[in-house]
Amino acid sequence: MFCSKCGGEITPDDDFCVKCGVPVKRTEPEGEVAPVPVMPPQAPAPPPPTAPATPGITPAAPPSNVKKPRNAQMAVALGIVALLVIVAVVLILVLVVFKGGPGPEEVAREFYRAVEEKDMDAMIALMDRESFQGNPELEKVFREEYFKGVSGDVKINGLELEAKVSGDKATVEATAGTATYVLEGSRETDQLSEENPLEMVKTGGGWYIDPTSFADICAVAYINKGNEITDSAVAISDQVIGAFDSFTSFMNSSPYMSPSQQVRGHLNAIAPLAGSMKAEAEKAKPEYQKVMNLEGEYLGGYKEYANLAIEYLERGIQWADKLVETVGYSVNSAAAVESGQPFDYNAFNGTSDALYKQVTDLQQGLSDTLDKMNELRNRLNE
Repeated sequence: MFCSKCGGEITPDDDFCVKCGVPVKRTEPEGEVAPVPVMPPQAPAPPPPTAPATPGITPAAPPSNVKKPRNAQMAVALGIVALLVIVAVVLILVLVVFKGGPGPEEVAREFYRAVEEKDMDAMIALMDRESFQGNPELEKVFREEYFKGVSGDVKINGLELEAKVSGDKATVEATAGTATYVLEGSRETDQLSEENPLEMVKTGGGWYIDPTSFADICAVAYINKGNEITDSAVAISDQVIGAFDSFTSFMNSSPYMSPSQQVRGHLNAIAPLAGSMKAEAEKAKPEYQKVMNLEGEYLGGYKEYANLAIEYLERGIQWADKLVETVGYSVNSAAAVESGQPFDYNAFNGTSDALYKQVTDLQQGLSDTLDKMNELRNRLNE
């Protein structure tokens, strides 16, 4: 037999080729296990020289039929999922935190675009709903009043905005631009730089307009409604004054103590009018109180007017009560004289004078307050 490597002759007793040292391969009979040859100890071979890297040669890929262990496959899959999660978080941070959606200035521009189209729903959508203070009436008033009397579209030209941000709040002011519209048939042009700035609040990761920016619109609506009722009370008070003047003239021109029935006739004329005036005053007060309850940065003049109006109405109620009390005192005094009861005329004169003075002081206070209201109303309308 011969060596399979070098072709040298091998005897049956040889386990290695005598020429090259390669182990001899023998075919064993079926059912028997060939003994494992024991290699003689050899000295370690010197390391082969390092071949220079050859550019352009790519190492061969591992055979495709070699499968990784199952736990290794699961680890790779989990690693990919974790990587995807990290990428998603980074994208969210970039889009939400760093970009932050539309900023205050962009929201303000969207608002003015909605104003041009008179798109009230779009305007409301840009506002922080919770700042309506949980009162749906404020939104209702805003919807009814903002474009009241305006016909056609609003044209906004040359708009320039400046935003000042402080934490979760911002103020956007129009530094230039005009708004042109037709109000009750008359063409109007307003300088936007003269309008109140838009107050902004950041909530839920986005910027919204604080509706208190438009609190003056609600204030004007409430004041106008209150004024309508107050004007009605004033008209009734004029009738009360006329009736009281008639009573005073009667008392001055009649005998020292007039018959109680005649005096009561004047009371019957004054009392219902005074009651009607008080009822109107009580209806007007809540409208002005709504102004006092509003929140906003530019409500000073409106709140001052509302406070004066409430003062006027409360003083008017006191005045009406005092008129009825004065006439009633005269009725009771006349009745006492007619019944023959002891009567102190000096006390009567002193009490009557005091009541008349109180009526006069209250009436003067009403006149002074009404003058202040009219002066402030004219200033607010400028």
